[in-house]
Amino acid sequence: MPLRDGTRDVTQLILDTLENQQAINSTEAFPQIPQDEIKAALDRLKSRLMLEYDAVDEEQVHLTEEGQSIADTGSHEWKVWDAIRKAGKIEMKDLVSQVGESAKVGQGNAMKNKWIKKEGSALVVATDSVTDLTRETLQQAAESKTISDSKLLADYRKRKLITLKKVITYNVRKGPKYAKEIPVEHTDLTAEMLMTGEWQTANFKPYNFKALGANQNAGALHPINKVRKEFRDIFFHLGFVEMPTSRYVESGFWNFDGLFVPQQHPARDLQDTFYVSDPPKADRPRPDEEMEKTMEQMEAGLDKITGTVGSREVCLQIKFSLASALANL
Repeated sequence: MPLRDGTRDVTQLILDTLENQQAINSTEAFPQIPQDEIKAALDRLKSRLMLEYDAVDEEQVHLTEEGQSIADTGSHEWKVWDAIRKAGKIEMKDLVSQVGESAKVGQGNAMKNKWIKKEGSALVVATDSVTDLTRETLQQAAESKTISDSKLLADYRKRKLITLKKVITYNVRKGPKYAKEIPVEHTDLTAEMLMTGEWQTANFKPYNFKALGANQNAGALHPINKVRKEFRDIFFHLGFVEMPTSRYVESGFWNFDGLFVPQQHPARDLQDTFYVSDPPKADRPRPDEEMEKTMEQMEAGLDKITGTVGSREVCLQIKFSLASALANL
């Protein structure tokens, strides 16, 4: 965590600020420093008992772009009243062209406040002076970050003139070991310190028993997984590829026949293979040519590479069973 804001040491800045004061508020004392940097510096000093602090959660009022515009130039209703006052009267149809976008909201609020009134098809002022409460309240909120009147607060939020933001501030005070500077801390007890007696007055860095330890790269593959990996590597070197499937149940064709395991092989007996009864069989493999070639090669010895019939090297000379090939296991 960085403890410097630009070229300034935040921890030293806090100590300097506390030198002539018993307590400070972090937001007031350091308004330009991010909260996370303040927190890191406070924790560092607190661990050395150089200060103490309390965190305070509060909601602060912040003006929106429209709210800031009202604080600078006046509310919509005041702008309508001021334009009518200067002109003497304004036709209702001409209000938008003379006042601008403020006319849409300002006319209704100005009439509600009894600042203006209708006179035929025109609007005239109903009073010679008004107090722009909205502008004054927003100006005060910009400085104090609060609005005490709950009704006004709810109204301004509804009108999207303000937003509430949660802010964490810290009330900081001196600790029992406060000093102007952080003292030098020793991390190891050396033989030289024991011989000279320096250890008796040395300032040792306190241990942080809550610190996370280093990651331990312990453990190894289970023996079964290790053997499984070796078999996978062997098949990969022979040119096999893994099918993109996550199914735990497959047909006998893809588990055995596709690997040229004879259908009478002991590995396909009930004591070595788990067969699924529901559903009892799978669909024929796609494409169909795969199964046809496998059947011919097992029964007649069709070498799919050379096309030679009756080759002993690839002929299992068995009767191919479709039921066994489609059995789910």
